[in-house]
Amino acid sequence: MVTGVVLIAALAVIGMVLARWVGRPSAPSKVAVTLVEGADRELVGEIARRLQAKLGVQVLVAEEMLPLPDDAYDAEREQYESSAFLSRLHEVSEDDRVLLLAVTEADLYTGEMNFVLGQAVLGGGVAVCSLARLRPEFWGREPDGPLLLERGVKVFMHEIGHALGLRHCPDERCVMHFGATVMSVDRTPARFCDRCARRAGLPR
Repeated sequence: MVTGVVLIAALAVIGMVLARWVGRPSAPSKVAVTLVEGADRELVGEIARRLQAKLGVQVLVAEEMLPLPDDAYDAEREQYESSAFLSRLHEVSEDDRVLLLAVTEADLYTGEMNFVLGQAVLGGGVAVCSLARLRPEFWGREPDGPLLLERGVKVFMHEIGHALGLRHCPDERCVMHFGATVMSVDRTPARFCDRCARRAGLPR
């Protein structure tokens, strides 16, 4: 059941990207953050405020929440397939100049990967980020609000970069440097290198 949903979602995302994002300017007019059912609005609001200062574009948190895509839930893994969130964002998108970012507390996976901290459609203007594994308590440690905020800003920036068309960067000092673990997120600074910033039309 989940496999069929994933395939349909992936095909829908590919089709909509080809139809809607050809020739899209790299820098968005604003970033619209959409909470998925269960997400912490106060936490995401603070991350959004920090993002706005980093990106130099307006970052707004929508009032309306998206429901969790129940048909993308894998009960055996206790995770959600991330592409279903991306497909849903394309369905609600109304302005090609507005980048859409969904934020969820659900643990995500995609394909053969055990988990993902986030996923985006490359150059497609939509992304999803999970807060689940960014929380120290997920790993059996004490809650740490400042650390969670710092991790959130970095992961959000990374996925926004992908949504704007940026690929992984070889520069370890760039937020677009590949990192599949929370430890790698902690090592990466919350900044774009000169090359990535220029390509995306964003400040460093």
